[in-house]
Amino acid sequence: MADPVDLYDAKGRKNFLAFGDYRVFLPYLSWTGPKQASVPKFLDSLLLRLQFYLRPNARPANAELWKKIKSGFSSPVQSMLLYRTEDARDTDHAGFIKTDYKNYFIRIFKRHEDLIYQSHQIRFVQEYFAGPFVTTAVVNFFKTILVQEFIRQKRRIDATDYVEKKIIHLSEQFLSRPGTKKFPRDIIPLDLPSVFTGDFDSLGKSIRAWVVRQTCMLHMVPIHGDMTPWNMFVDAEEKLILTCYERAGWHVPYYDYFHYLLQPKARNGRATPIDKIKFDVTYDYLLQAKALYLIDQLYHDIADYRFTSEKDAGLRKVIEIKTRWLRELI
Repeated sequence: MADPVDLYDAKGRKNFLAFGDYRVFLPYLSWTGPKQASVPKFLDSLLLRLQFYLRPNARPANAELWKKIKSGFSSPVQSMLLYRTEDARDTDHAGFIKTDYKNYFIRIFKRHEDLIYQSHQIRFVQEYFAGPFVTTAVVNFFKTILVQEFIRQKRRIDATDYVEKKIIHLSEQFLSRPGTKKFPRDIIPLDLPSVFTGDFDSLGKSIRAWVVRQTCMLHMVPIHGDMTPWNMFVDAEEKLILTCYERAGWHVPYYDYFHYLLQPKARNGRATPIDKIKFDVTYDYLLQAKALYLIDQLYHDIADYRFTSEKDAGLRKVIEIKTRWLRELI
């Protein structure tokens, strides 16, 4: 195959840009997001059939993009499989590339500034989360293309990996260090009123009224920001690999623990009252921290929901469940 081609699925939708023996990368598509990870049995079956459904277009695809990709690698590209990230704010494509020497994961950003931001996020997570977790290092970046180390997954995480305990221990380590403290009013996003409008207006008013009443300061600690079972896996050396660093930064203690515990419940539509959910941590301001975690999550989820061209019913359900939890707390 001398040129890359667009691949169409059984319904004629153009989903992938491929070159060479792209089929070797098909199994790794199951690790591209929470929706896929939430239905692993269905997906595993789908991936077995996917290679038979994909049909290449007869015409060469996106010659300009192909030229840009090839220019960034010193050795020839042997095979490639890129998937389009149409609903992403900052990327156009993501996928896998194989050269003479190694496999890589690449992301193609819409702007160079977005690439620089992502590189900073990766370095941040490497600095604070190395040890319990392994992150995928940046190998190279050029123009709008970020090239990362590709680590093969051996299996999904399970109870034997003690992920919850590791997250709690890491949070406690962060708390034991000297650091900045902030009032809740200084932790919520400054442009929160612009997001909580329309049918979310009453929730925004409740948040602002609650924040005014909070007078205790909280430690600010490093967070991954999207620590979920589908954003990590185990490699051949039985190490925990952590992915997806877009929301890394500084926030309240145990933010990552709350997210690891609550996000799967919200995704699965489990509207268990939050006071019935067991949290294996003791912290003086636990309720306050949980509320601030949910405020931050709703801020991002509502913004994402409004950004998508086709409204995601699953995300809307997540927003409804998190809203219910937050109202129970405030």
